Amino acid sequence: MVLVLGLVAVSQVSAQLISGNLVGTVLDKTGAVVPHAAVEAVNTQTGARYSTTANDAGEYRFNNMAVGTYNISASATNLATTTINGYAIELNMTKSLPITLEIRGAITTVEVSGVAEALDTASSTLATTFDPKMNADLPSTTLGPSGILNLSLLSSGVASSGAIGAGSGPSIGGQRPRNNNFTVEGIDNNSKSVTGPLVPVPNDSIAEFTVLQNQYSPEFGHSSGGQFNFVLKSGTNSFHGAGYIYSQNRNFNAMDQATKNNGFASNQRYDNNRLGGNIGGPILKNKLFFFGSGQYNPVGQASVPGAPVCTPTAAGYTTLGGISGLSATNVGVFKTYATPAPAGGKPCPTALTGIKITDPSAVTGFTNVEVAVLPVAAPNYNNGKTFMGKIDYDISPKDQIRGSYLYNDFFAIDATPSLPAFFLPNPANINRLITVNEYHTFNASLSNELRLGFNRSYNRVSTGNFKFPGLDSFPDLLFDQLNTLQLGPDPNGPQFGYQNVYQATDNVIWTKSHHTFKFGIEGRKYISPQSFTQRSRGDYEYSSMDRYFRDLNPDLLAERSNGNPIYYGDQTALYWFANDDWRIRPNLTLNIGVRYEYMTIPFGERSQALNQAASVPGLISFAEPQAAKNNWGPRIGIAYSPGSSGTTSIRAGFGISYDVLYDNIGILSLPPQLSGTIDTPFTPDITNYLGNGGIKPGAGGLRSFTPATADCVKKNVAAGVPCQIFSTGNHIVVNQLSPKSLQWTLGLQHVFGKDYTVELRYVGTRGIHLNTQERINRSSLTTSTVGLPTYTATPGQAALDALPYTAAGIAAGAYGNGDSLVPAFENAGFFGANLVQFTPNGDSNYHGLAEQVTRRMANGLTFVQSYTYSHTIDNSTADFFTSVLTPRRGQDFQNLAADRSNSALDRRHRFTLAAIYDLPYFKSGSWLKKNLLGNWEAGPIYTYQSPEWMTVQSNRDVNGNGDTAGDRAVFNPKGTPGTSSDVTALHNTAGATVAYLANNSSAQYIRAGAFAFMNLGRNTLPARHINDLDFTALKRFSLTEWKKIEFSVQALNVLNHPQFVPGSLNDVQSIGYTASRSFLVPGNAEFNNPETVFASNARALQLALKFIF
Repeated sequence: MVLVLGLVAVSQVSAQLISGNLVGTVLDKTGAVVPHAAVEAVNTQTGARYSTTANDAGEYRFNNMAVGTYNISASATNLATTTINGYAIELNMTKSLPITLEIRGAITTVEVSGVAEALDTASSTLATTFDPKMNADLPSTTLGPSGILNLSLLSSGVASSGAIGAGSGPSIGGQRPRNNNFTVEGIDNNSKSVTGPLVPVPNDSIAEFTVLQNQYSPEFGHSSGGQFNFVLKSGTNSFHGAGYIYSQNRNFNAMDQATKNNGFASNQRYDNNRLGGNIGGPILKNKLFFFGSGQYNPVGQASVPGAPVCTPTAAGYTTLGGISGLSATNVGVFKTYATPAPAGGKPCPTALTGIKITDPSAVTGFTNVEVAVLPVAAPNYNNGKTFMGKIDYDISPKDQIRGSYLYNDFFAIDATPSLPAFFLPNPANINRLITVNEYHTFNASLSNELRLGFNRSYNRVSTGNFKFPGLDSFPDLLFDQLNTLQLGPDPNGPQFGYQNVYQATDNVIWTKSHHTFKFGIEGRKYISPQSFTQRSRGDYEYSSMDRYFRDLNPDLLAERSNGNPIYYGDQTALYWFANDDWRIRPNLTLNIGVRYEYMTIPFGERSQALNQAASVPGLISFAEPQAAKNNWGPRIGIAYSPGSSGTTSIRAGFGISYDVLYDNIGILSLPPQLSGTIDTPFTPDITNYLGNGGIKPGAGGLRSFTPATADCVKKNVAAGVPCQIFSTGNHIVVNQLSPKSLQWTLGLQHVFGKDYTVELRYVGTRGIHLNTQERINRSSLTTSTVGLPTYTATPGQAALDALPYTAAGIAAGAYGNGDSLVPAFENAGFFGANLVQFTPNGDSNYHGLAEQVTRRMANGLTFVQSYTYSHTIDNSTADFFTSVLTPRRGQDFQNLAADRSNSALDRRHRFTLAAIYDLPYFKSGSWLKKNLLGNWEAGPIYTYQSPEWMTVQSNRDVNGNGDTAGDRAVFNPKGTPGTSSDVTALHNTAGATVAYLANNSSAQYIRAGAFAFMNLGRNTLPARHINDLDFTALKRFSLTEWKKIEFSVQALNVLNHPQFVPGSLNDVQSIGYTASRSFLVPGNAEFNNPETVFASNARALQLALKFIF
């Protein structure tokens, strides 16, 4: 006799990187425990069997079970066998399943189905595992560059990273995106140079994807943000697989505003076809299985830049040719690569009426040169190849081996430069990943997991052989007046990098009475030679074209780093952890654990010791950096389920996590013996600047300061140690501190209606020791009392004559403010360069209230709805030049606290709803009726998010510390919201500048003049919010019970609603924005008008065809 019963199953999220666990208690009908019952779990797809015996308390446990569906059975003497069919074991979860046995008699077998949604009642971990149909069918997983990782944006407690460009993935619990950790089958998949995932995996090859947030078991570490892990598909006892093609085309897509801004009337070429297939099956039934996949993704396109490219028209170049006093070389180079814009074309947004060039023969002293938008649609391509193979071997119920291999090659044209003349083919970027996992069960209470892995990657950026007469290499030129036109090869080149990671992990699980102990140790060896010298060709940024054409020194940036050494990121990491899940009562569990992390200093950073002679006791040390040795991360959590129903869970937790310091920090912090950074002052004017070689290259090799270098001789600095100190431009903190996060949470979760789970939680985090970029030997010439006022109405000459300070006096240090060098450093001889240091003094605070409702797949419908109300505050977000929206350096290097504000990652409100709905219509009847009228599926994603915060900037060195980055503006509290104004200098009777007058008295944001008081904080201007609907429509044709064809249409921003947001609407890829900042500079026509610089994120549509068997 068969009885169909419904049982409530509760689940516990635990630390199984590529598998899951099952625990529970065997009971009789009265609720008494059944000791020594035989329990068996059989995988319905592979036939793999796991067997164990319950202990004296009736408790059983299965560890390291492959993800999949199982039939769970229990039996005991004089009791009927109970089998629970179709029970799902999920990634990273320990599920708790109580089994009730009936008295043997007329009933000999009890079969259970319809098990309710699992609920975590024994852990404080925060996790989301996504339904496989979402993995396969939602538009963001198939259309977005980041694939299945985009599902993480559907969780509560997250925010998109916007255009910070520093790390991949969302911001989780207010953490920087760099703080996310990516693994494949439990093996490291992180770039140690810049963070973020390395090996891409097609969504059709992934079985399950899980995101762990902030509070998790001590088995997880490396990073303090999210833990992103997925397992690959496996073979089963039946052959199965799929063939597919995804196709995108310019004719499918709506026209983006960025394309229109660049002067085009239609979409330019875009052909993106992703085709592939996979197959899996048995090698030995019930024992040995294989799965393999291959994918080829050729993309042919004509790239259109995000911001319009502006150049002189043919008439403009003719005008330039008739102006005397210009550099023929500079004009000639510019004309060679910046081809003429069409006459009568779209006006340049930052030079609507042209550009003014100094002309001695003109009555006004200058001549206007016509400029316009140059339509740029440069042909380029990229081709990606990905192959995956996986083997699963169930040797016995006590031993399993799982192994996989991933192969990825990527070839492309580098389309980073603004102008197509500088596009270059790059050698292949390659990625390889090998994983091996072995599981052994000693007995019912002791098991072991061994994990081995290898990850290899390689990439290169080349810069070609372009020539600029008079210079040793073609520099990187930026022209703000022409919408920040970039002239030159890829600004990030030349560079290359290799990364080889060897990883070994061993974990032991031991169950004793009411305790489940888990211990583990992991070792990693990194071998990573790299070469990247920032601004190695020279970076020159001009506010006006006049300075460039007359070959004067740049007035916004003139900087070059010399030397091009090989940096070795070789280092070793050792992690270990211990954890105890103590079941105090059946409905009350205490999670107690600790994790320890130790990473050696990369070999390349140790080269700082070459500069040890430059150390000044009590001020600065250039000794070899020492690794952090106190990275202890305690984790404690409690989970309580009131009553015995298991449908409600209350959980709380606290933990400390650490993050890594990535290689880019060390690469850009080399000692002067290997590399040095040279800056040209903005004043006074230097004529024939580029003609005389600009900033000249270093000699290369290991530099010596005896005899003195040319720069030392020029400044009368003696040879030897004084010249060495003078030439020092970088410093690494000797006693290193790893970024640290304190995290706490309190939440309530409840299951209702069998298929629904609702969760409410509060999460708080505190980030300390975060990486920031500083120039530690520079300070501001302006102070809280020394500076120039800005007026909205003319104060009168008498008032101006009474003002105590002049711009010239402040610049000369006439008021006791000295120069811009910190006296202690200047007196010690550190005045030859900006002394750049990556300092662990950043901090952040996050408080978030989150709500999430999930419906598991039932009756053809699954969905996840999330809402988060949160506030993130920090004093720094980006630490490299990845975004102009929030500068990487503070306004005042000696007062980072003044930069504390809303974070660039602060998104006050975020709401998402994603669903897969297999429409219930025409499910019965003839084959023709079902397949023509039925088998429809819909997959919508709706997203609303508050805007990203941006910093209003004056784009000049206002405070006189030698840096234009970070200098903010003047805020007029009575001004019209969102409006701006430039200023006009006001003079005293002697003709000295003593104040500034806003050109528009009713403006809210006023550009600060040189040495003006600034009262505006960081991140005060909101960008635009996200209000987006993505959609999948799918039609299925069932050929047989096991063979089907699926045709789908997937669209991002299906309603084509213009959304001029920085970054992406629906993708977690790292997107930076370093182009024109004109919309952030008061007085510009583009101010607070991101529509002129950002893409509108027009509808992107894809067609997909799959054959599944």
